[in-house]
Amino acid sequence: MAHGAALRWDRAAAAIAAVSLLVFLGHQLLSPSVVSAPSFSQPPVGRRPALSAALSAATMGGLLGGLGPLEESAWAADNPFPYDVSRAKIAKKLGPFTGQDKGCPDPFVQVSLGDSGDGMRFVPDQINLVQGCYVELALTNPSSMEHNFVAPDFAKSVYSVVVLAGSPPAELKGQINELELKAGASLGWFLVPVKAGDFELKCTVKGHTEAGMVGRITVAPRPA
Repeated sequence: MAHGAALRWDRAAAAIAAVSLLVFLGHQLLSPSVVSAPSFSQPPVGRRPALSAALSAATMGGLLGGLGPLEESAWAADNPFPYDVSRAKIAKKLGPFTGQDKGCPDPFVQVSLGDSGDGMRFVPDQINLVQGCYVELALTNPSSMEHNFVAPDFAKSVYSVVVLAGSPPAELKGQINELELKAGASLGWFLVPVKAGDFELKCTVKGHTEAGMVGRITVAPRPA
């Protein structure tokens, strides 16, 4: 795996998350004054489903289909996430899902798996996100041992744009089930949370969960 990151995914689950996000986007286009995210378990009330789906598919195709190859220059030794070009491209395409005017916080969220003293913990162990707001989860493992980032219910509830790992970065698209980082590895997971809720996070390497390497991911509903 690129730069020590072993990645697994389930494309079927990704399709479900993508459809949910498409419906949300179509609703936003039809009601531009509404900022809060609708319930993803119900179609937008009073909207024609066919029209909503058509607008959603066309718009998401324009947003994500034009990303093209996410290329980056050589690894920057002083920056564990040297994806500035890719990050800018993704942020531009996902403009409707970011910005303080839309109730969205800074999309860059850095999480350390373990620490330089080989502590069994996530730093921070509480990750706070907002529904419908684009996020870059920047994961790094500064320890001397392997760790992973496992939050299956959270992974099923997001639209995963891409994971970038290594230099030049390898791309992984589709549903993410587990992100495994060898000692010293790092990666960026670009995503949009689709469902609000509180989700369990843990490291499933043998003995690590039992040693206390657990956390929570909270996705708050986007305010109206």
